[in-house]
Amino acid sequence: LTLSLTVFRPWLESHGLPPTVLLAYVSIPVVSTIFTYFHIWVALYMTFYPLNYWGCLQIPGTNTGCGWQGIIPSKAGKMARTSVELMTAKLIRVQDIVSRIDADEVVEILQPVLADTIFDVVQNVLEQEEQALWARLPNRARLELVNR
Repeated sequence: LTLSLTVFRPWLESHGLPPTVLLAYVSIPVVSTIFTYFHIWVALYMTFYPLNYWGCLQIPGTNTGCGWQGIIPSKAGKMARTSVELMTAKLIRVQDIVSRIDADEVVEILQPVLADTIFDVVQNVLEQEEQALWARLPNRARLELVNR
């Protein structure tokens, strides 16, 4: 570009190409590149962000209205549901996964967590299902029931 505006200027002008036209032609790919870079960046950003709908008058169940939600976040539930259905129906059988689980190892891993929460779970379930029976049980019987 510098050579065409200095050294080759007389030759270009003799062929009917003034420097202003040359600059106009050279600026086309530069401006196009900048515009394309910005356009692609915005498109990629809008694919993933914002995570939640931003705006007003959202049509329920969609990401449209007077605002925007990223395409991927708006379709996350549907994509997860589709992938689970595909994996469990066509790729992997649930029985195969269950058969590979070592029950002793699961018990060993979950034992500390379950020991802390089992009494609360049993108490909540029995208070909802058999409230009268649970109220009449003495504490020793309750502990024995949980320990079994």
